[in-house]
This record gives sequence, structure tokens and C-alpha cells, in this order.
Amino acid sequence: EAVEEIRWGKSAGLQGGVLLPGAPPGSGLVPLYDPEHYEPLWQVCAELGMSVNHHSGSAVPASGEAPEDKVVLLLEVTWWAHRAFTHLLVSGAFERHPGLQLVLTEQGTAWLPEELARLDYFFDRMKNATASQEVQWGEVVTGRLRLKPSEYWARQGHVGSSFIRPAEVELRHQVGVGRIMWGSDYPHKEGCHPYTRDHLRASFAGVEPDEVAAILGGNAAEVYGFDLEALRGLADKVGPTVAEVAEPLPLASLPPDAEKCPALIGYARRDP
Repeated sequence: EAVEEIRWGKSAGLQGGVLLPGAPPGSGLVPLYDPEHYEPLWQVCAELGMSVNHHSGSAVPASGEAPEDKVVLLLEVTWWAHRAFTHLLVSGAFERHPGLQLVLTEQGTAWLPEELARLDYFFDRMKNATASQEVQWGEVVTGRLRLKPSEYWARQGHVGSSFIRPAEVELRHQVGVGRIMWGSDYPHKEGCHPYTRDHLRASFAGVEPDEVAAILGGNAAEVYGFDLEALRGLADKVGPTVAEVAEPLPLASLPPDAEKCPALIGYARRDP
């Protein structure tokens, strides 16, 4: 039924791909790394060019109602969602379907360079550290993967960066400029509205205009098949200009309540 619904969505002109829920421990769901159970899903998404979207919060185990439970949930919610990339990697889905595209949304951005380096290191160990138990455990999986984890990411991974912070923008080349899609998270309270333009200036001033254009819209247009020419009139009407985003945001221009917004938290207290 899921495969048929995806085919229907494509035929109906729905370009946003599919929203993939997580399979947290204790849920009774088949883990995403199962190499056979989800294969029809990966196959049809790759065939139709429908991206697989995995949103933060969809993979967490059941949590309690105590204040401590809520804080632990906030601290770990993105980690549970990060696992989708690793699980599809281990399943061999990226190897079998080079056109399959995975989008991780609202999970931060700064974690990616370190995680990709960690995965490259461990997969290298599981493949080549022949004196270790790791090769015995990992040889079946690593034997069917021709690329490094970071190379699969560079070919098939994307991150929906809701209110990407200035420090994360500095990591854009390690993540891949072409893999980052900016988001405002509007209308959620944890988004950057109503200080979106201030946030864009704080994060992107001084960045090459072609890179800014890719992150703010071009990458998403490529992933989801948006017609940029059809949208240009709307963008010209409501979107920020290149010059506006390029203008640094001095503290004197920061709205009084802006630091209540998660996208600008700490901006006034940053190192000069």
C-alpha cells in the first residue's frame, strides 16, 4: 500500500517526497537497517525521484512526564533522528539505489562533520583491521559497500538546517554546501520568525553569494524539483535581497527581544 501511495503522490504532482518515521527501540517496528523489509520503499523512491525525509522527533522512544524526562528528551531528540542515515547506510540502500536521496530535517548541522569522520573511521576498521573482532562482525555489511560513509553522504544525503547558526555556516564546506537546505521552522515558536532577516544577516554575512543562494533555496529546488523561474516573482516580492543578507548585523541593530528567539540566542554575547 505504501508503494502504491508513493506512486499516486508522484502522479498527483506532489514533489515533497515521503516522510519516513523512525523505528525506536520498543516500538515493535522493523528497524530501518533491515536490508529486505523496506527494499520496495527504497526502490520506488529512487525510481520516481521522491526523496525520503526524516524529521527530528519521529524516532524517540517513549518518554515520561517528569521535568527530567522532558530535558533528556530535548537533549537527545536529534540524536535518535541522526541514526536514519547510518541505518540506511548499513542496510545497503544507498549502494543499491544511487539515486535515493535522504533528507534529515530539523536535526542541527554541526554534528555532521564529526559523525561522518567517525563513520569513515569505524567502517575502515570493520573492513581492514583484520586482527580485530570488528572485521568478523562487520565484514558482511562492509563487503557490500563500495564507498565510504562520507561519500554516500556527499552523493545522497541532505540536511534541512532550520535556522542554521553562524558557527554551523562556518562548517558548510565540511558538510557540503550543496547538501544544506536552510529553513526557518515557521510558524513554530522555536523558529526564527519574526527575526528571520536578522538571523540571515547574522549567519550569512560575508559568505559567497552563490553559496548563500544554494543554501537558501537552490539546493531545495534541486532536491524537490521546484521551478525557480516560476517562483522568482514571489521571491522578488517577499524574499531578502542579496545585498540585505550580505550586510553584517551589528549589535546596535539587534531588536531588543531578538535573543529570545532560538535562532539568535547568544548572538549578543558572542566573542567579538
